[in-house]
Amino acid sequence: MFVVGRRKSVGIYIALGVVLISLSLILYAACRPRESLLSGVPFSPCVYARDGTPLRVALASDDRYRLYRPIERFPETLKRAVLLKEDRYYYWHPGVNPVAVFRSVFQNYVARNGTSGASTIPMQLVRLTRRLE
Repeated sequence: MFVVGRRKSVGIYIALGVVLISLSLILYAACRPRESLLSGVPFSPCVYARDGTPLRVALASDDRYRLYRPIERFPETLKRAVLLKEDRYYYWHPGVNPVAVFRSVFQNYVARNGTSGASTIPMQLVRLTRRLE
């Protein structure tokens, strides 16, 4: 009887180990860095002068002007202005601003004043990446 009980506990430990390994693999797959959002997005060919100023910009393959500039090169005032206009509470909400959602629902449906939105920068980013797929 002692041996049967021991086999049962070993089986439980093996099953628990399999579950933990499976969960860790799922977590790794969910959290690993994904390929860049900009991969596959065509940029405009650009000719630059020696001092770095653009001399000629052509249309990208999708007939749009699109120049790449790393976010580190944008001025801080521009970053703050975009956050102030688009998502004032960017650093304080988890991706969806519940206060803005309730305000928008109230203004758009209850008060019939359809001028309020509730989209945040993460929500807009998801929408744009879905459009690129």
